[in-house]
Amino acid sequence: VELLNDAGFHAGTEGMGLDEEQRILLLRRSATVFHEAYRKAKGKKYWADKTPTYVRCLPGLFRLMGSQAKWLFIFRHPMDVAYSIWKRGWNSGNQADFAEDPLGATCRYVAECAQLQLQLIRRLSTENGQIVYYDQWVEAPEPHLRKFCEWYGVPFSERMLAYADQPHDFGCEDPVVRGTAGFSPSHGNWKAWRLDEQARAWEILAEAAHALGFEQDDPRVRRPIHLGP
Repeated sequence: VELLNDAGFHAGTEGMGLDEEQRILLLRRSATVFHEAYRKAKGKKYWADKTPTYVRCLPGLFRLMGSQAKWLFIFRHPMDVAYSIWKRGWNSGNQADFAEDPLGATCRYVAECAQLQLQLIRRLSTENGQIVYYDQWVEAPEPHLRKFCEWYGVPFSERMLAYADQPHDFGCEDPVVRGTAGFSPSHGNWKAWRLDEQARAWEILAEAAHALGFEQDDPRVRRPIHLGP
């Protein structure tokens, strides 16, 4: 994504006769070559990439992939997202900022990610984008998964609901997923923060939470958002 705006890359490819569209195509192929190789090796029709750490480059990623990709947004209450990151000690922001103020830095990162996703959502249609909410999927996975499969163009299978029983490339998966089976709602973990920490976190996250349709004390979305302006 950074090469999209790299002056040296532009000059070099321009010297080879590539225009803007051809540059983007070249970078798109380079960015997906390993995903495509893995997909073909596994005999699959599609591949998907979970991209939490890519959020900060979403504008460039959309420019790179655009309508060639389908975009799935899974939203959870920002307070729970922030608490989960904070509890694990993951530094998702500026190193010095995180070292000085882990809670504040984490909440600012979550708020920033929400705003970047909202900006992209306004540019998408139901043809190439879909929004789902964690609380709805976990409480009733099958109807929401069926809806997703219909949108994505893949047949629904009961085996999807028994994901833990399926073969995986062990050692490469998300460590949280590795020991998980079934669907168990996990809400309100942020209440383990002290009251002053809860108040500070909400002060930072309130705007993003409201924009996503959440209120402070309700893990379930109140006002689901939609694609488009």
